[in-house]
Order: sequence, then structure tokens, then C-alpha cells
Amino acid sequence: LHHEIVKTWDAIWVHDAGSHVATVGWFHNHYVDPITLVQSGNTRTYANSAGESSEGFELVARWQPVTPLQLRATLTRFTDLPESAFREADTLGSLLVNYSHANWNLNLAAVHHSERAMLTPVTGQVLELDDYWQLTGKLLFDLGDGVQWWLQVKNPLDADIETSGQGNRMEEGMPNRGRELGLGVLWRR
Repeated sequence: LHHEIVKTWDAIWVHDAGSHVATVGWFHNHYVDPITLVQSGNTRTYANSAGESSEGFELVARWQPVTPLQLRATLTRFTDLPESAFREADTLGSLLVNYSHANWNLNLAAVHHSERAMLTPVTGQVLELDDYWQLTGKLLFDLGDGVQWWLQVKNPLDADIETSGQGNRMEEGMPNRGRELGLGVLWRR
């Protein structure tokens, strides 16, 4: 395989008014010698393919109405994706709320992926996978002296989320993990 090269053009407008920031961007990516999956029957290999391009825009807004609270929203939309990217969502978005006061920090995030597709190996048909929102929350307490305790919950609503598998045996979307609860400590010396 030859190494893959991505040549990117970006045009970004930024409006910064202190408590709120907005950006609007356009991007164009050109892939030289992209590495793609080649499947023949039950055999899967990777090979370089002809050059491809993708293009789209992104919007980002951040607002800090009061000092401890910050809100952020993002949207990315691919207006042109190569055929080899059928497993990828063409629309991505996120919402974030972050609250920080004294030694406490709380953030709640929601990430959106639009519909994706996958090939089923037996029939060779395209299977459409649903769009989804995935939620995450994290509470952090800073004890000082480089020690932080945190509690995190991923997918608190236990949503059924499927993604496209890369293998050649799956007949349906690959399930993502359900609800996950984590407790941890971070110690920096």
C-alpha cells in the first residue's frame, strides 16, 4: 500500500464578541491514494483506490451568559462524500453544557450522528442504520494538590445505538455499549 494523503482547503469566518463566539466554515478534502476496503466473498483486504473528495460546512456557536456557565453547539454537514464513505454519517452535531464553580465541574454533552449504511455480506444489499443521539455526563471535584475525583455516565438513557461493522460476516448493525457508569480518580504528581 502507498500511504494516503489528504489535501485540505478551509475557509473559516470567526465572530468573537467575548461572551459569545460564532464560526462558519467551509472545507474541501482531496484524498490521494485513499486506502479503501476491498471485499471479495469472505475475504477482506485493503488497497489504494482512485482519488476522492469530500466537501461540506461547519457551524460552531459558544455562549457564556454568566462566568461559570458555558453553552456550545456544533453542526457539521458533508455536502459531498465519496461512495467509499457510505458507513459515515453525512451530518454530525453536538450540544454541550458546562458549569464550573469553585472546585466543581459538571458537563453534559449530546452528540448526534445521522443515518449511515453498511453492506450485508450474504445479500450484498445496503442496510440503513438509524440516526442517533448519544448522551454523556461528567461531574468532577478538584481536591487540590493534583487530585481530582470524577463520576461519569455514558449513554444514561441506555439507547440502542448501532454502527456499521467493518467485518464481512455481520448481517445487522454492530451494537454499541449500553449505559456505562464510571468513577475515578486522577492524580498528577
